[in-house]
Amino acid sequence: MPAYLASFACRRLVGGLARTLVGNIVAILIGHGSTVTMAHAGVALLADEPLRLGALTSSDLANGSCPGLAIESVSLSSSGKYVYRVRFAANWQGSLTKVEIDPRTGNDVTELWRAGDRLSSRLLIVPGVKDTPWLTERRIASRDSTGKAVPFLWENLTLSQQDSLAPGKPARGKAILEFLRGSRANEGTAVDRFRIRAGPLGDISNSRAVFVGAPNAPYLDRNDPGYSTFRNAYASRAGRVYVGANDGMMHAFDDATGDETWAYVPLALYRPDSTGLGALSYQDGALPPFRHHYYVDSTPRIADVDFGGGAWRSL
Repeated sequence: MPAYLASFACRRLVGGLARTLVGNIVAILIGHGSTVTMAHAGVALLADEPLRLGALTSSDLANGSCPGLAIESVSLSSSGKYVYRVRFAANWQGSLTKVEIDPRTGNDVTELWRAGDRLSSRLLIVPGVKDTPWLTERRIASRDSTGKAVPFLWENLTLSQQDSLAPGKPARGKAILEFLRGSRANEGTAVDRFRIRAGPLGDISNSRAVFVGAPNAPYLDRNDPGYSTFRNAYASRAGRVYVGANDGMMHAFDDATGDETWAYVPLALYRPDSTGLGALSYQDGALPPFRHHYYVDSTPRIADVDFGGGAWRSL
């Protein structure tokens, strides 16, 4: 079960009085229901009166009663010099941060980039230059209903996939696809608008960030012919950081800059119901209401694989 770090400040009724609770969660277990259970929580009132909370509901994250809550997991780079911190905060906002640390003390040295901020900047509209950056500035792939790899664009999807985004409403379905790609043009609280997001990167709950650089598996040519050739050919391969998010995508980020290089939407998510991609656009408190679902929620697994005859690839 994954361990996380969290800090928070919540308003709760205690003895009939509204008090502010502050504390740190050392470890939590995240269920697939509505409860986030704290296994070891150091919690105190601002007045230093001891108090323990048995559970913290997901509505505390969504409705802002715990505006400071941020749940975080940490991955250490192979060099021990960097950490990759993934987290989700209020309104199911996701974050991936690369931080340089002191290998001797573990203390932070400097924050190098925030992937969510980089993605938000890329999606800013520049009139006459970048009018629809969610369409032109991102490389997002998927598969159509036949299994063929295609760009995640409306015209590339099959009719059944298009309809799954908003059954019977093709114009809305196309707008939802652009929403998923990062458009904020249709977000709002009015009827028929889309959920207001804190940013384009969805929450990263159970997935951890995985760094992939040059091939470095301990394979020997006598057992795995051709691996040394593959390793030497890609010795200067640019580093990437992979992570799954509950915006329905697996993301690949440039390790040097934090820029998204590409993303992938799995075929299985084209479901014409309240658990499919279209449900990500539902408004909070509307009918049907937005409910958090776990879409791409596992940690990517990386391996160097021989496809036969020494044709090595990193998967």
